[in-house]
Amino acid sequence: MPSPLLQLRTLAWMRQRSRHREFAFRFARRQGLLRATVRARQGAWSARLWLRPERSDLRTFQQVFLDDFYNLTHLPRWRELEGAYRRRAQLATPLILDLGANIGLASLYLAKHWPGAEILAVEPSPANFALLERNLAPFPRLHAVQAAVAAADGAVRIVNPEGPAAGHRTQPLGADAAGAIPALSIASLLALAPCAEPWLVKVDIEGAERELFAGPLEWLDRFPIVIVEPHDWMLPGEGRARPLLRALAEREREFLVLGESVVSLSLPRE
Repeated sequence: MPSPLLQLRTLAWMRQRSRHREFAFRFARRQGLLRATVRARQGAWSARLWLRPERSDLRTFQQVFLDDFYNLTHLPRWRELEGAYRRRAQLATPLILDLGANIGLASLYLAKHWPGAEILAVEPSPANFALLERNLAPFPRLHAVQAAVAAADGAVRIVNPEGPAAGHRTQPLGADAAGAIPALSIASLLALAPCAEPWLVKVDIEGAERELFAGPLEWLDRFPIVIVEPHDWMLPGEGRARPLLRALAEREREFLVLGESVVSLSLPRE
């Protein structure tokens, strides 16, 4: 069985010889972790990332940086989106919410594609949050928030702390209970960046999308780009995606699938 480091190096070697060639990579072992240096082949963007040598972190790295899970540049409307972003950025700082940020890989990828955006990376798991803070620390516009996202403010607990790091699920809990983690509504998260203008929200919250999209949805109309990973595949028979699909279908938004996510666009054609 090849080591995690060898697996990553092999995957990166293959992708760098593909038609995309967006990033160059270097990998090393440091302090019991894997250190990945990611450098854009065009422009000055680069990041030094820390990964745990476990399957969950390696799979997330592969999805984000090697498999284009959040790459919108191939969409027919990319030029339109890019132009709208530039115009918005001239008026206010665009805001990206990364809900279920894990260790920050998607936040960093989105920061590269949407330069100048302020990003709130929201993650409830204490085990993930420590590495999230470390990965985002060099980037002053990226902020780690230790909380879950919910339809209303409250508290949660991690129901499967021994499970894969990328699959930690939450359950509502009394605010005074032992082990309680804050849960914030999107309205409360937006209040943390009052001068920024909503642009993109990414939601990967391991099945809690059912409760989020069954709650107040005024925020949904404020984000031109919404990216959500549904989890019916993980929790069959529970209908976790129904409120999400209903909320998107009721609005004048386009709908497409990218990687494991549903992407919804509300920008009008110009």
